[in-house]
Amino acid sequence: MPKSESEAFLMSLADRTFLKLWAIPNTFYKAGKELTDLIVPFGDDIIILSDKASTFDFDKEPEIAWRRWYAKTVEEGMRQLKTAMQRVQRDPETVFTDGKATAHLPHQLGPLGGKRFHLVAIARPHRDPAIIPEPWPGLSYVGPSATTPFEIGPLAIGETIVHVFDGPTIDLLLQTLDTAPDFIAYLRGRAERLRATERYRFAEPDLLAAALIGWDHDPLGRPSVPPLAAVVSGHWEAYRRGETAQRRNAADQPSRIIDAYIARQHTEYEAGRMLGERPAFDRHEQAMRFLAAESRFARRIIAHELHDILAEPDQSTFWASTIASPTTPELRYVWVIYPDRPAEFTQEQGDAILTDYLKQHVLVAQALFEETLVLGIALPNRVASDTANYTVLHDGSNWTAADQAEGLALRALGIFDKLEAHHRAHVR
Repeated sequence: MPKSESEAFLMSLADRTFLKLWAIPNTFYKAGKELTDLIVPFGDDIIILSDKASTFDFDKEPEIAWRRWYAKTVEEGMRQLKTAMQRVQRDPETVFTDGKATAHLPHQLGPLGGKRFHLVAIARPHRDPAIIPEPWPGLSYVGPSATTPFEIGPLAIGETIVHVFDGPTIDLLLQTLDTAPDFIAYLRGRAERLRATERYRFAEPDLLAAALIGWDHDPLGRPSVPPLAAVVSGHWEAYRRGETAQRRNAADQPSRIIDAYIARQHTEYEAGRMLGERPAFDRHEQAMRFLAAESRFARRIIAHELHDILAEPDQSTFWASTIASPTTPELRYVWVIYPDRPAEFTQEQGDAILTDYLKQHVLVAQALFEETLVLGIALPNRVASDTANYTVLHDGSNWTAADQAEGLALRALGIFDKLEAHHRAHVR
């Protein structure tokens, strides 16, 4: 299968995990010269992925077949990752998103000194990414060194750990850790455990299962990688078949409304379908990254408040709720659900009214709560024929006494004047 189809397969997973706004495929450092298969610039974290495929020849002696496959996949991937990381670190202006080397990365990477790099070498055992050869046993990770076929010893480029995953494993990881914060937390925890441990042997699915159980009970529900000595063979199968995995999967489904919202907002942004002046890319990316920075568990908490008002029986009026971000202490969300606009209003009038209405809720929330950032989102209710989404990001770091008075005056008009506090327990 052509390499482009392998890259498309990776992108189908990456789009779901990182979303199109941050998953940048097929970068180049000059015209016609590919840099790497995928870069994910997400705040202070930059993930670089190299995807190499070579059909493992099971008709050869295992040692010979392994050496050849390893050279074409792992070693080539290591070289690509080294070049890509050095290029991003030293000269990010020469990273392009098109083969003619004319389109720069849209993301402003900022000072690179504080960035955390995560290097992932994908080594597929067949050129067709959908095929897993029947004899393929999977990879084992061993320390301090690998001595036999299908073993991967510790690998690093400088001080940066290189995570090597075969095709089935990267697919499993991106399907299971399907938000950028969860995947990054796993890579960070994995790298820390590898650095801290000299002797180990494990299969990646078993390590993933141990991390999902949450050895350290991460308060944000992100995967917490345990000491490698705690990883038990067969852990993944036990987790996959157990009640916890099924319960989590069901509980997580409502949170995917947030993923869909981010994806749609970026699609509308790229198409130029924005109300008013189109914001600069940096501001658009910042607003969307607040939501994208929430783990799957945190999105579940946030989405619960949205689904609460979506489920209200009266669909002829507005409903609103607000919740503090579980992840970012200075951030609060405001959800507004709107009904169909009256027939006497044009679409433009309806847009203006809804935008003002959302802004009023944001200002009142700013006046009532201590968070300095308020992200307001208005969506249609479950029976509305309209499909427009509205977004307002307000920074109250320079909030004045006059602003406070305006916010309280709006509340006196009925905006959030009857707030009801709800305390919920969410089980990871």
